[in-house]
Amino acid sequence: MKKSIFTTEIIVVIMAVAVLAWLSARKINVIRAEASAAASKESLIMLQDAVNVYRWDNENRCPESLALLVPGYIEKIPPAYKTLSDYDSSVKYGSYGLLFDGVGGWIFDNDPQSEHYCEVFLNI
Repeated sequence: MKKSIFTTEIIVVIMAVAVLAWLSARKINVIRAEASAAASKESLIMLQDAVNVYRWDNENRCPESLALLVPGYIEKIPPAYKTLSDYDSSVKYGSYGLLFDGVGGWIFDNDPQSEHYCEVFLNI
């Protein structure tokens, strides 16, 4: 019995489609990571701007917590994205250098002795 040439062609086409699907999946993951990083950066800028406006309105005093910014300066504390489906809006307070653990959420440095006093950081 002769082997059909169509079988070989179908296998080649299926392999090509599988390679293209694999490459597309990798690119989609890169795009998702870039989107979550961009969303977090945008939220970070918004939070720091709100802190700066608060300071402007309050004789350069730093807010004790980011909760004081809600609702007068921002609607709510935005999420910090690890991925588009994994995010955290929690805030740790104190010195940035002591608190960063990469777990998620935000760090608000409200330690007057810190070089980063009154700054907001991503904890990811």
